[in-house]
Amino acid sequence: MTDVIKIDNDTPIDYMSVLVNPIAKRLVNGRDHNLAVMHGRPGIGKTGSAITICCGVTPDFDPDRDIVFDVGACAQRMKISKFGDSIVFDEAGEAIGSRSAMNKKQRNLMALFQAARAKGLNIWHTVPGRGMVDLQLRQLMHFDAKAMTRNDEERTVAFRLMENTFHMDWRTGMPIFRYPVVMKNSSFYRVKTIKIPHPEIKIWHRYLKRKHENLERIVSNVLPEIRAEENKTSIDQELEPYIQKILGDISSYVSGKYKDRISADKIRYEHPEVSQDIARRVAFLVQKRRKSHVGQ
Repeated sequence: MTDVIKIDNDTPIDYMSVLVNPIAKRLVNGRDHNLAVMHGRPGIGKTGSAITICCGVTPDFDPDRDIVFDVGACAQRMKISKFGDSIVFDEAGEAIGSRSAMNKKQRNLMALFQAARAKGLNIWHTVPGRGMVDLQLRQLMHFDAKAMTRNDEERTVAFRLMENTFHMDWRTGMPIFRYPVVMKNSSFYRVKTIKIPHPEIKIWHRYLKRKHENLERIVSNVLPEIRAEENKTSIDQELEPYIQKILGDISSYVSGKYKDRISADKIRYEHPEVSQDIARRVAFLVQKRRKSHVGQ
């Protein structure tokens, strides 16, 4: 492959010959799998393009069944999948985020990704930016596609496509991605840009319904946590006078009579007017503040 030439950035190549056909062939003949991530600004068309690719690879792709929004749903879908199925993991940034320090979700996701080969699955993830993807998870991705521009008249999105070589840069420890190679007119070309059309309207509307349902689920799950945090802050503010009354000031607390660990019983002994519940809460906050002060 010494006669590889680079195609100009403004000369897109058909996405079927670069992505859909090679992936489908690899899944069927090689009993392999495919993992990919799409990133770009919100609303540019990442999810629609991922759906288009999955519909091309898997003709019976069902947006009600094959689009997931969290790790649990992805695992459940993989459990009931058959060989060669396609999955779109939409808004995957929270699960594969690089700032999560390999939490339990990421470890589970990594195990799922490595097990995807057994069923030859085609899984596409969408995130707002490539920096959100954890390094160890990025090493498992076959393709990295960055959404560049959207053409509303053509209903297409242009992507800068990179393929994983599954080699590491020994200087940085980063996986090496390169432009994929295709054959055209008996010559090899490195593809820099591909255009992917938007999916069919009926499929897109079914996806939007799922997305709205997921939004309602997130709000219903997050709202109680937000309210609990607000209530906790309000309670802490109400208890501040008791804390100041008990402590006097933090320096006398650290070096004075409250040098030992404080307890609710000790607070009630010296301040009988304080209820047991308030004394318990104040003791917790005082001890927490003391640790913060000593740490400084």
